[in-house]
Amino acid sequence: MESLTNAINILNISVNANEECMICKDELQCGQCYTLPECNHSYHTHCLISWFRNGDSRCPYCGNKGVNNKNNDTLRNVRGKYFTTVYEAQMSADIKKYVYLKKNDTNKKCLETRKQFEKIKVLEENYKIEAQKLRDLQQSLKETPAIYSEAKKNIMCYRSKKWKITRQIRLEQLKIVNTSYIIPLIIPLSVTL
Repeated sequence: MESLTNAINILNISVNANEECMICKDELQCGQCYTLPECNHSYHTHCLISWFRNGDSRCPYCGNKGVNNKNNDTLRNVRGKYFTTVYEAQMSADIKKYVYLKKNDTNKKCLETRKQFEKIKVLEENYKIEAQKLRDLQQSLKETPAIYSEAKKNIMCYRSKKWKITRQIRLEQLKIVNTSYIIPLIIPLSVTL
């Protein structure tokens, strides 16, 4: 059988039956291994931990984002000024919880971040005021007759103010998330299927 394999191997390619870790390019037999359940690619556990700690949530070989991927492909490019993702909202909430702990009352960075959260709070109050003004205007237009062009102009003015405030809130939240460095600790567990 081996002679048949050698006869078929025209290019003299040595077949290596040992699998290698695609991160460190070392053989998988030399350390503890973990197989990703989504795509069945195997890596050294320590290589995979360092890969995920560096912030990449995809499989190093095939790019599979796994079962916990919550991104909607149709909304992937819509973010920043008008839209925050679930990840950014969660990060903002986690940062806020950390910053307002009693033990961080003297930390300079935490105090600066608190000021940014206070700015967001003021913007949210302004948003509520503008939303109430818009509701009042719409209610008054229902009760009293008005010129259509003026009414439309007033409504668009209040709506644009609301959108500007919403955009400012999103930008402030993104500033906080982008300047605060929280690296999640990912501990892989072996899964037996």
